[in-house]
Amino acid sequence: MHDLGVGASGGDFYGAFDEWLIGYWKQSCTAFDKEIPEDQSAKVELSYLSDNRTADLGSAEMRARIVTQIKSLVNMSFANARAKHHLEISLPPGMSYKAGDYLAVLPRNQEKQTDRVLRRFGLLPDTLIQFDFAPDGLPINRPLTCRDLLTNYVELAQPATRRQVSQLAENTRSPRQNETLLAMADGQYEDAIVAKRSSVIDLLEANEASEISSDAFVGMLPVIKPRQYSISSSPLVDPSRASLTVAVVDAPAWSGQGQYHGVASQHLATRMRGDRVSVAVQPGPEHFCLPADSKKPVIMICAGSGFAPFRGFLQERAEQIKLGNAGRPIGLFFGVDHPDCDLLYKEELDQYERDVVIQSFYAFSEKPQGDVKFVQHRVWAERDYVASMIGKGAQILVCGDGEYMEPAVRETLKKIYAEKFVDTDLDPQQWFEQLERDRQYIADVFN
Repeated sequence: MHDLGVGASGGDFYGAFDEWLIGYWKQSCTAFDKEIPEDQSAKVELSYLSDNRTADLGSAEMRARIVTQIKSLVNMSFANARAKHHLEISLPPGMSYKAGDYLAVLPRNQEKQTDRVLRRFGLLPDTLIQFDFAPDGLPINRPLTCRDLLTNYVELAQPATRRQVSQLAENTRSPRQNETLLAMADGQYEDAIVAKRSSVIDLLEANEASEISSDAFVGMLPVIKPRQYSISSSPLVDPSRASLTVAVVDAPAWSGQGQYHGVASQHLATRMRGDRVSVAVQPGPEHFCLPADSKKPVIMICAGSGFAPFRGFLQERAEQIKLGNAGRPIGLFFGVDHPDCDLLYKEELDQYERDVVIQSFYAFSEKPQGDVKFVQHRVWAERDYVASMIGKGAQILVCGDGEYMEPAVRETLKKIYAEKFVDTDLDPQQWFEQLERDRQYIADVFN
């Protein structure tokens, strides 16, 4: 026992206490040094194994590559602004691409999503498990943690299939919930599951009487799959890098349960410079490219992140112009929310305009100009220009939303044909079908 000078003045007491504390700390450090030999660090040897996940999941062609740049493309101070990010990713030797190709990305589930599953089944994230038998894509006879399994190997956010909903119904002790789930698996499936993007974990949280085990839950889930993103660069600028333009999905869940996060977009948006992502180049749609003849007129029509492959095409055309292969400026029709919010790559587009690479036509849904709110409205407003380009044999490329935007563009082009090409034998529908057969109209769309 040390004498702390209890009867002394305050100054003496604290001085004595400080001396005791320093002495105790020195003794502790000395004892610690004696317990661990000086050459202990020399006995530690590490072996870095290859990334088994891509092989397990049947994606052995994918390679872990480094994110070399990431930046936001949207002014998020605007109300209802939707985040979009630009990423540049290094490519390994031998992995090449062309403008218009895709980069497949193998994502990981977000921690918030895996936490929901861990809570539902009362699992600890660092509990070690091992599959003695499992479907293709899950590692056999190799230990991994619950967190690793849920993060890296299974799909958690996909809408539940009819079979999965039926399995949940079969394993509930509540007759009422059984009836509700069976109805969802049958006639109510499209409205209750698909339209609301209700996943298996969504249904489990909403139907607490389900007695399905964690083993059965994992067995119900498909293995996680790569997602495709249009490459937004041209190898003529730098063949060792590919860029992506990613719309980040982060919105209230249609199921009514919390926030819905896009698995791949959130995975990419949360990367930092120097992080690694598993990627592979995959061919884009056949014929979705610039015409071989740089003199042939081109019209590009897009909205939002549908601009991604067009950025690669514009880089390519700019490089061709540098080499003396100048052609008619590309007619770019681009629809976004607001010119000061999400006009992606605005500085680049302005430069392309100055360099006569493009002639731009914008539409701003949050800042309409007369009747022009969406990109199809701008196409109609510029119908004289569009008709002139079509008359010269222009190739029309369309990219973006396939549910609303692309069908609206189709109908607008038919209207332009009906108004401007009256001396023909084809009706607008026949004309458009001919346009597709001749590959003058080529779309790359997503829903």
